Amino acid sequence: MTESRRWFLRRAGGTVLAGSLCGCQDGGDGSTPTDESPGTTDDGGSTETPTPTLVDGTTPSDAATPTDTVTATPTSTVAASFFPTTTDGFAEWLPAPATVELDPNRYTFLTLAPGPLYDRREQLNERFVESLRFDSVLPGIDGGADIQSATRVFGGWYTIETPFDRAAVAADYREHGLSEVGTHRGFDVFSDEDAGVVALGDDRIVMYPVSDTALDGPKRRRVEAVIDAGKGEGARYREADTDWDRLVSALGTHHGALGLSHERGANFPDAVATGTAYRVGPERTRARAAVVFAEGTVHESAVASWATDADMFRGNAVSTTTDGRVVVADALIPTADISKLPTTLPTPDEETATPTAE
Repeated sequence: MTESRRWFLRRAGGTVLAGSLCGCQDGGDGSTPTDESPGTTDDGGSTETPTPTLVDGTTPSDAATPTDTVTATPTSTVAASFFPTTTDGFAEWLPAPATVELDPNRYTFLTLAPGPLYDRREQLNERFVESLRFDSVLPGIDGGADIQSATRVFGGWYTIETPFDRAAVAADYREHGLSEVGTHRGFDVFSDEDAGVVALGDDRIVMYPVSDTALDGPKRRRVEAVIDAGKGEGARYREADTDWDRLVSALGTHHGALGLSHERGANFPDAVATGTAYRVGPERTRARAAVVFAEGTVHESAVASWATDADMFRGNAVSTTTDGRVVVADALIPTADISKLPTTLPTPDEETATPTAE
């Protein structure tokens, strides 16, 4: 008997990214974002946590492969050599909230590039590499090493960039009982309205799995809106909202990032969007927090005060800069200290919750 459609897509949604998109630095705690608030999160799919297993892959990239050298921001003094990444276009696949019937004050994304990191596994500590070795029940994806980049919107969908045999994966979907319901802008769409929706493109999968925290409403229409945005045929969030565009731009090039637009003052006073991002290098990793404030209000002192003791920076020197309404805090963390990319958002404590506007 084949696995039921509901169970198949529930497991796929719960495990395809769970191995790498959750966790924290060694010794760190901090909050994890949720669909309900800027400071907490729910995994949204299966409650299973996949047991890490070794992924068979090609020979890792030569340790001598040149790394990119970038500067964190035009005004920041934080710079280092980092590994190449594949997440630069992730925001193109984030549609405007109205097109997916999503509350803009609860729009949370999580993105990661596990494949490029796994390619550099000889230069990473074993615990970090182990976090990239997770199983996936999604056809065409054996584990983290296969995923070039992936983005999850909480309560909604996954967008996964990975090379795969499209015909073979489509056949596997049919074997699991999914029905092919049509095509959309070059994607083959498989659906069962109760079980979820999966769309297959060339080297890209858009999946809206079964989830106890999934948004109400038709999944297929939302998947097609994601494809429209990705193909440049529909409204993208960063084009529809300047605050969201400021956040995405401030997070910069990264291997993993988390971002949320929220009600004004939900964490820092007058803040309307917050996020964190990590750019991994052979020796040091850039940890970044970005906070977007409402028009006419910038609270750099609040962000600087929070950053001084923030778990994500692990006591390393922090550079805080302001560009318009965006405050960015950067620090370089020894890569050897990281076992997983953290999934936390900047949240001030009571002492920094009522700063004076600057």
